[in-house]
Amino acid sequence: MVLFWIPCESVFASNTNMTISGGVLTAYNGGGGAVTIPSDVTSIGPNAFAGKPISSVSIPGSVRSIGDSAFANCTALANVTVPGSVTNMGSGVFAGCSGLSSVSMQASISALPASTFNGCRSLTSIAISAGITSIGSGAFSGCSSLSTMSVPAGVSSIGDSAFANCSNLSAISIPASTTNIGGSALSGCSSLSTINVASGNSAYASDGGCLYNAS
Repeated sequence: MVLFWIPCESVFASNTNMTISGGVLTAYNGGGGAVTIPSDVTSIGPNAFAGKPISSVSIPGSVRSIGDSAFANCTALANVTVPGSVTNMGSGVFAGCSGLSSVSMQASISALPASTFNGCRSLTSIAISAGITSIGSGAFSGCSSLSTMSVPAGVSSIGDSAFANCSNLSAISIPASTTNIGGSALSGCSSLSTINVASGNSAYASDGGCLYNAS
């Protein structure tokens, strides 16, 4: 009798707490805490970590895409860096991460998807990567600890309710490139006192903290 050994790709490649197949991390099965995603992962699937009690996550430079709601409602997650290798992100990736306080968004994406940080009420600072041209609807809605925001140069549109109910937001800067701001983008921003619109913005102007159409 001749036995043949056929190599199979391990479903639990590199980490028994994660379901990984073909480079796609589809589920996290661990007990939480600090998590390091293996370097052979190229994609994080939708809802892969949703609702899990992880406190931190290290995303390797091998990851190219992050699916819808991948880290949604990870309420213990405190900070995160999205590496520049990420070229595709779904909606609501960090929605409901109520403990998330700081984010470094280095992803090589042109649009910040809808509801990316919706309900991240502990978020106090965020560094958005250059190259972002649009901020999706509700992207920062309910980020009640966010006190200031400088919309990156190059952003042409800000979606509906993008900063709605950011009750602690006191100042926001709008670049010259922004020519479309959706309805209720700043609704519920009860502390907002300063809106700075860059000179040369053909669509909007600011006057005493008020934003209005320049035309």
